[in-house]
This record gives sequence, C-alpha cells and structure tokens, in this order.
Amino acid sequence: MSCVVYVLKRRNISLSDLTTTLLRRSLNKDPAIRVSPRWADKDLPQSFIDYAIHDAYALWKIYTTLETLATPLSIHSESPGGTPASFFSPDGRCIASGVIALDRPKKLNGINVSPTRSILTVTTVHVPSYLHSPQLCSSKSPTPFSMMGDPPFIRSSSIYLINCSPK
Repeated sequence: MSCVVYVLKRRNISLSDLTTTLLRRSLNKDPAIRVSPRWADKDLPQSFIDYAIHDAYALWKIYTTLETLATPLSIHSESPGGTPASFFSPDGRCIASGVIALDRPKKLNGINVSPTRSILTVTTVHVPSYLHSPQLCSSKSPTPFSMMGDPPFIRSSSIYLINCSPK
C-alpha cells in the first residue's frame, strides 16, 4: 500500500515551484524575460520563444503527473473497519500505512477514542523516527513509531491525520 504525497500545501503556487516539487526539475524563470515588456512585441526573440516552450511543456508534464496521482479520501468516525488508510504528519508526509481497525473501543491503551479520533492497524511504517503525539500515547510522552514494536500494531490518531488510501 503506497502513501499519497500531498504536493500542494498552499492555495497558490508558482509554476517553477510545482515543477521542482512534482517533476524534480528546475525551470528557468529569468526575470529579464519573465517580466519583460518585449512580450508585447510582434516578433519575439528566440530566448522568449524557448522560455514559453519550457513553460508550456512543464505545465503539460505537471498535468499528466497529477492525473496519475490518486486522491486520498478523508475519514470520519463512521469509516468502516478494514478500509485501507495512511497516517500523515501535519506537514503532509506519509508516516505509516495500514487499515482502519475493525473494532472501535471507547478507549485504547487509556486514550479516549472520541469522534475526532480513529484507530489504525499499522502494517507498514514509512518514517520510523516520527514522534507520535504525547496526547495519543499511554506514556504521555512523544513516542517514535520505531518504539511501537513490529507491525502490525494499533495506534489511535486524529481523523485529520488519516486518509483512506485511494484504490
């Protein structure tokens, strides 16, 4: 089960930033060309044409890349057990994958399982050093996933950090 990478954290992002993030390529954004008044000229220099070609190609590659990414779905307190899901850090990194637990007890290891929390049966840890929130650990201290034992293991988490894995 793979994690979905959240590529956009902002509502607006430059073409250059998208190219770097998604394609792992740099896009020449020479300000002398980018904001030049010569864009209004009937005959553009070759450097301007090349600039426009690179922008158009980058945009097309970004579009085709985004088309291949599946969209994760948010979960809620009624999401069915057994649903494939991934746990994400607040900055969007995929930390672990597994399934929503079949049982939903009122407490898990002394932690209340409120409507804003879900239980994930973790089958794969992607970032072993990630510190799980102290409010969700019975020790009441941040605990790295590497200290939770070998998968599969069960963790409680905020529903805002778990997404259903796309099919």
